[in-house]
Amino acid sequence: MDFEAVAAKCRSAAFRESLTASPVWTQAAEAIQACSEQLQTDIRSASALENAGDDKKDGADDQDDDGLGYTFRVDRKNPTAESLRDDFSPPKPEVHDMGRVSENIGVVTSVFRFLRNACAASTDNQDDCQEAGLLKKVRKSG
Repeated sequence: MDFEAVAAKCRSAAFRESLTASPVWTQAAEAIQACSEQLQTDIRSASALENAGDDKKDGADDQDDDGLGYTFRVDRKNPTAESLRDDFSPPKPEVHDMGRVSENIGVVTSVFRFLRNACAASTDNQDDCQEAGLLKKVRKSG
């Protein structure tokens, strides 16, 4: 579905009202879910990729596993402050398919634009959006 085109059509109040009980809400939720999963697959930290098999090849680590999900190794003697800073700096992400990542970000952005336009002035659409799992119920105080 072309959510960008649907978002543009949502400028019309009549079109927004026609979306009530439409399958578009489920399609939006599915698009966000699919794109999010693909983005998580395509964007990984370099250290996560390097260390992916490390835990499996160290049998001794299984006995010492504290359950926190990380492994710390010291590769050199007498580390300097600079080398420690490099060791503990956040890993840089690796993007496997920049075209696919850009496309998925564009799709998610279009879905969010559609949701903003469709739900801004329509409580019925907000309810449908919430039923599809796209919005959380927010209670107003006072």
